[in-house]
This record gives sequence, structure tokens and C-alpha cells, in this order.
Amino acid sequence: MLKSLSKGSASTLAVAGGLFVAGQPAFAQGESQVQETAEVIMVTARKKEESLLEVPVAITAFTAEDIEDRGLSDVRDIASRSPSFQYAENAGLAGGGRYNPNLTFRGMQNLTPVPQDQTASAFLDGVLLTGGPQAVSTIDIERVEVLKGPQSTYFGKATFGGAVNFISKTPGNDFNTEIAAELATYETYRVAFSNEGPLIRDKLFYRVSLSGDQEGPMYRSSTDGGPLGEESTLQGALTLYATPSDNTSIKLRLSAQQIEDSAPQTTLIKGQTYAIGDCTGFTYPAHDRDGNPITATVEIDNYFCTAPVPSLGDLGEGILSANTSFNSPFYSENPNFSEVPFLAANGFTLRDVLVNNIQNDPYLADAPRLDHFGLLRRDYRASLQVDHEFENGVSVQANAAYSRAKAGKIFDYDNTGAEAGYVAAPLDYEDYFAEIRATSDQSQRLRWLIGASYYNGTIGYDFIGTTRIRVHLSDAVGIATRYTRAETYGAFAAVEFDITDRLGIAAETRYQIDQEEIVLTGEKTPQFKEWAPRFIIMFDPIDDLHIYASYSIGILPGRNNIGFRTADPFVQQQLREVFGDLQEVAPSDKLKNWEVGVKQRVFDGRLQYALTGYMATWENKKVTAAPLVQTDPNDPNSLNFAPNIIVPGEIDLWGVEFEGNAQLTDYWNVNVAAAYNKTENVLVFNESQSYFGTSNFLGKEEPRNPKWSFSVLSGYQAPLNSDWDWFARGEYFYKGGWYADSANIGRLNSRGEASLRLGVESDDKSFEFYVTNLLDNKDWTEGQIIADIAVAPGDAQFPIQRGILAHAPDKRQFGVRARFEF
Repeated sequence: MLKSLSKGSASTLAVAGGLFVAGQPAFAQGESQVQETAEVIMVTARKKEESLLEVPVAITAFTAEDIEDRGLSDVRDIASRSPSFQYAENAGLAGGGRYNPNLTFRGMQNLTPVPQDQTASAFLDGVLLTGGPQAVSTIDIERVEVLKGPQSTYFGKATFGGAVNFISKTPGNDFNTEIAAELATYETYRVAFSNEGPLIRDKLFYRVSLSGDQEGPMYRSSTDGGPLGEESTLQGALTLYATPSDNTSIKLRLSAQQIEDSAPQTTLIKGQTYAIGDCTGFTYPAHDRDGNPITATVEIDNYFCTAPVPSLGDLGEGILSANTSFNSPFYSENPNFSEVPFLAANGFTLRDVLVNNIQNDPYLADAPRLDHFGLLRRDYRASLQVDHEFENGVSVQANAAYSRAKAGKIFDYDNTGAEAGYVAAPLDYEDYFAEIRATSDQSQRLRWLIGASYYNGTIGYDFIGTTRIRVHLSDAVGIATRYTRAETYGAFAAVEFDITDRLGIAAETRYQIDQEEIVLTGEKTPQFKEWAPRFIIMFDPIDDLHIYASYSIGILPGRNNIGFRTADPFVQQQLREVFGDLQEVAPSDKLKNWEVGVKQRVFDGRLQYALTGYMATWENKKVTAAPLVQTDPNDPNSLNFAPNIIVPGEIDLWGVEFEGNAQLTDYWNVNVAAAYNKTENVLVFNESQSYFGTSNFLGKEEPRNPKWSFSVLSGYQAPLNSDWDWFARGEYFYKGGWYADSANIGRLNSRGEASLRLGVESDDKSFEFYVTNLLDNKDWTEGQIIADIAVAPGDAQFPIQRGILAHAPDKRQFGVRARFEF
């Protein structure tokens, strides 16, 4: 029935829980698994509790049991098991790692994924996780909801293509302590502790959780032997939950996290080079450093032209060669420049500049002090939720949160063993959030919701670096830090009506006002005022069959087109001749999304599935261009690049997503999730046009988007004796090949990964042995095209040498895990 929120209807959905359950929940001895899946899974995708089976949104949900059964430790594990959802560490030139990750859905890739411009975001209890969810530990998580398609209506900021919502655990009247420990190869271990119970029975409850994870390095730099891919995570959280009356609840949560990593397991892949004409059939008007035309052949990496990028297995681990030592001399006379090498002239070392902050840069001084290549980040967060239900069934919810994060990163700018550049990159987030909403009695035929929200966040990021290629050293170290303050006001409302017991409609909308300010200059964008509606038709032709169709709009606020605005009129005229009527303010991106979904359970709940189809158009996509222009009206040879020009693009998207759960026997369960995501871009400009002089490349697909992706989990759990069950769970997930750039020149191989878990468990204990990456797959997990800064700009080919920044996979790993609950 359409009244999915009524208390009376909840019991009729008794077997809905198995629909999207990605893992196999434990069950008591002597009971079949079908009986255990009778628990209803509720989700909050529309800011209210709804059955997962009936909510008219494409969702993948992971319960606490799924997290336990599949060994999901962070968002990377969630993404690998969620078709249509991609998590990339290589967001920009920061060399990968947990610094500034990029979340995308259905192929909606932003090529300049600074935090405020990402197409998807993560939330904790409905509050934005500024800077990403990379440090969220799943020990304290009750449920993860992966929401696909535009979520601007309810979540607002940076949910243009989708959202991931983590829901924290809430303590109750029962005392409970849980201890888990894990030990694996490659110096890996994890320990976790949680304790909860009543402080005042029936009135006040607490939960405390602590965890520590250590991922040892699986690779070493072939240049200096330094660790690559080592990660350490510490997390602590305190939750207080109060129920002063039967109708009122208050939840306060305080958390702190620290992550400290080595240099990431990434590298810049270079191949043999040859003429561009042999590769693509067109030429580029090359010029020397002074702007004079030349006839020298322009060369690029041949892997971008003839075949997929070789895997790590093809190239060998020696390709992972980034510098990780401060002992590098890092200075030499460059005959192409007249600058005095800064470090050599002053007797400074890399450690003096990047660690000891010899120049007293205030941004670097304010970041956590890091004394090795890698990342150090600290996050602090406080949130308060209040919920009150009135006698007439109307409820009011208020939510407020504050978070602060500071990070410092030191990395090899060129990601190879070349002596080309090093960077220290501070990062600083601070944000405030508040929301209040009222919801009507959900058992009525006519239901409504109304609310308002406010967000104020300051994001400081960029590089403070030393390079002899991109930042030329004279008497100062290059400094380019940008602090941006974003302020967002939102008001949202929804009305839902059951026309009949089997047919219903819903209208939802958000009105949002966004504005950004560059803190150091005081420069502000205009206020972007946008509507983000969603309209839904819901039809239940028979019991346990739910069909919906929706139309929604996602919003990504516009921004100042600084590169165009600061160009002189002569250059502006050239840009308009190429790109059309460019404006000094780039308009907001809009995603117009049509979606149809079918959700059903049959055979008494033994088979349950969800099938979703969508078609969407992304209008006004911001594409950052650096076209070659003539700078002097009187000199046709005065050629140079015009940086940071925002030009519009358009993307057409469509796809099909499927999730199903089959209970083949009382003890054998199979879960399948799959997606086909197709994109076709119509870009006036892409990031390779500056180098090749054309946008007429072979493909028109969005980068870093596998068309095909799927995951399969098969689990068997049966009685061992009167107290114990034994289980075996095998899992395989696959993501197809994808292009590393919007020009579709470089293509990475598809990859699949298998895992196996064997163990025993009782009501309060479990022991298991596991193997991850069982087949020892050596294909790159992700990659993007970047400039090869190790190529001297005085060369005739200036500056089109490029490479693929690729991330190495984790190796096959064996481990054991034990859990005790009392």
C-alpha cells in the first residue's frame, strides 16, 4: 500500500528486509534465514522513515549486519559493492590518498572536483561531511544508504548526482559491549571497542566507541624504498540519547578522528612516444617558449592511442617510483631559465621548506605538522538531533552540527622518481549546519513535510610547494592558497496523496540560495537562487509490487568565470568566437532526470528485486578550458594559453540498475547488484583540446565511468551444533574499463576482485578467516590524465607531454577476525 509510513502498515512488510540487503544476516540456531529476514529495513532518503521496499528512490542499503558480514570498513568498500557509485582518490593533482576524494554517481564526473563543486556528497545523520567520508569508521554505523540520482530536494548542497548517508547507532536500555580484533598480512590490524547502555533506565542512554586501524604498506617506492599505501586511522565517538517523554527524543554525538598515511600507492604512467599524427590523424600548432611557430612533431604517450594502459602486472612494481625522502638534493641549474635555484642559494633542504616551514607561511603553520611524505588529518564533529511528536501525529525534527577538519599533505608533485617537484598542501574545513522540519501524521491519505536549512562552510585548500617546473624558484617558494566561504539557505516541502489505495502522487521541492566568497580577497559570487523539484507517481498493482516514475532536477551552483572576466577585451573576443557567448558568471549546472523503478518480492519473500531505469540531461556543465589565444593584436605569433576559462558542456545519460536477493534454500542466499551507465558528452571544450588543437576525438564518453559494474555475494550458513553456526561467503565485484580523460584517449582495463570468508559464530561470538583479492588482480583501480611536469618546458614539445596518474590495487591479503559481544 502507499501508506508506507503508517504504523499499521509496517507489519505487512515483514519480509521486505531482504530486498537490498547486500550481505547475509546472522540467524539464531534452528531458525531458517527466511524467518530472520522478516525484519523491516527502514530508510530516511526523504527525511522520514520509509520501508526500503516502498520508497520511490533508487537506493542501495547496507545494514549493520551487512557491514559485519562483508567486512566493510570504510566508504571504499561501500563503493566497490555499489554499482553506479564511484569513489576516486585521485581528485586533482594531489597524488591520491585520503586528501580530497571524489564521489560520483551514474558517470556524472566533475573534472575540477574541489569540495564545493563535487557532484555528490556524503552525510552523517543527514549532515554534510565536508571534505568527504574517508575517515568515517563503520564501527559506529547502523546503516549506510547509497542514494542514486539527484538528491537536491532533501539534501541540498552538492547532491547533484547522488548522496551517501551514514546513520550512526543509537543506544538503548540493554547494556552491551562489543570487542573485535583483526590481524592480516602486510602488517595490517584492526581493533574496535564499543559499550552502550542506560544511565537512567528508559530515560538516558550512552554509547562509546573506539577503533584503531593500521593498513601496512603493500608497496615500496623503487626510487628510495619508502612506504606506499600505508594508512592509519584512529576514531572515537560518544553518543548520549535521551527520551524525556514518550514523544520526545534527543541525540547528542561527539566524535574525533585522525588519519595518518604514507605516500599513496600511485604513479604516473609513461609509455613510448611517437608523433601525434600517427595516433589520431591531426596535428597541433606547436610553438616554442617565445611563441614562435615550430614544425617539430608533438609527442604524446602511445598508451593513449593504441591500446589500454598496461596493468601493474604488465609493468611491474618498479613503476611505483615516487620520491618519499627529504634527502633529495632538489636543485640544479636549468639552462632554460635565469632564476637562481632557491634551495641551493640559501642552503635550505626540502625538510626546511616542507616540514620546518622555514618561510613561516601561516597556512602551513596552521596545518597539522607532518614529518614524512603522506597525509595527516584530524576531524572533530558535534551534532544534536531533537525529535518531538505531538498528539495529532505531527512531528518536529531539529538538527544542528559543527565540524572542523585540518590536514597537511606532503607529496611528490610529478608522482615519479624524477626530481621535478614537491608540495606541502595544507587543508582546512570548518562548517556549521542547522535544519528544522515538520512532518504530518504519515497514516493519513494526505501527508506533508516542510522544512528549512542553513549551511555555512569555510574551505581552505591548495598547494604551497616547491617545484622547478610549475613553480619556478627564485627568491621565494610558490604560494597559492585559496580560502572559500560557502553559504547556503534552503527551504523544502513535500505533499503526498493517495488517490486510491493503490495509486498515489507526490510533489517535492527545494528553493535554495547559494553564495561563495573568496576569503582573502572578499570577492563574492552572485546569489544563485534555484528550484530543485521532484514529482513522483506511485502505483501498487498488486500486493508487494511497487512501481514508481519520477522527474527531478539537480542543482550545482554557478561560479565566477574569473579566467574570462580578467582577460583583456581582445582575448575575450577570441574566446567568444570559439565558445559562443561566454559570460563573466558561469550559470548553475542543472540535471534533468527521468526515472522509472519496479520493486517486488515474490515466493513468500524468497526472491526480491529492484529494477531502475533512468534518462537524464546535464546542462551547463562547467568545463575548465585553457585554450591557445593570441595575446597581442599586432603580433600573430604572440600565442599563449588563457587559463581557467569556464565553458559550457552538455551530457546525456541513461542506464539500468538492478538489485536482487534470492533465498535459494533455508541456508543459502545469493545477492546480485548490477548497473549499465551510459554517458555521451557534447563538450565545446575538453581538457585535451589545448594540447591537440581539436575536440574531435574518437569517443564522447565521460571519463572514469565504467559502463558495466556488478557485484555478486553467495552465502551459506547452517547449524554446526546446538550453540554454533558455520558460514561460508564468497563475493565478486566487477567494474568495466573506462577512459581516464574526457577526450577518450587513454583507457584503463576492467577489473574484478573476489573475496572469501569462512567462519563460525554464535549469538555473541564469531571467528572467521578471510582472503581479499583472492585472484590477486593487478589492474589499476582508478586513473586520470594529468600533465607530466617532469618534462622541461623549454623543450620543443612544450608543454603537451602527459601521463596517467594510476592507483595500484591492494594485493591478495589473508586475515583472521574475532568478535565478542557481552
